[in-house]
Amino acid sequence: MKFEIKTNIDEFLLNFSEKIEEFQQEELLEEIGFYMENEMRKRFDTGTDMNGNAWEKLKYRQGKPLRDTGALMGSLGTAEISGNKISVFSNLKYARLHDQGGTIEPKEKSILHFKIDGVDYFSKKITVPSRKFSGISDKNKKEIQKIVSEYFEKKLK
Repeated sequence: MKFEIKTNIDEFLLNFSEKIEEFQQEELLEEIGFYMENEMRKRFDTGTDMNGNAWEKLKYRQGKPLRDTGALMGSLGTAEISGNKISVFSNLKYARLHDQGGTIEPKEKSILHFKIDGVDYFSKKITVPSRKFSGISDKNKKEIQKIVSEYFEKKLK
């Protein structure tokens, strides 16, 4: 006894191949970058790092850390998409200092002079605490996996 089973697998494979060709890696990476930009901006609102740890409080003025003018938060953006990598960054010189912390010392004079709310301050050095707004949390990784899955589901319909 012999019987044949006819399938439409050839048609399915052709359709699948066409849909895979529609896949735009750059489009997917842009979506991931947009998500991470927004996640990093939320950290400015909550005053926490990627794991929910609170940033050190301000010492010399009222308000939230890193929210005086909003320039740093507003400078976050997708910098580069290359291959299968995306960079989200700020082009402001002081972004790394605030993210990772560090020390500021005078280069040409013996003392630093700065004003906060019209009050003069002088110091031989200033230690800026890390207020980490960059990084990818476990929650972010899960959300990125969801973004990728939903992207392919949409493309393969």
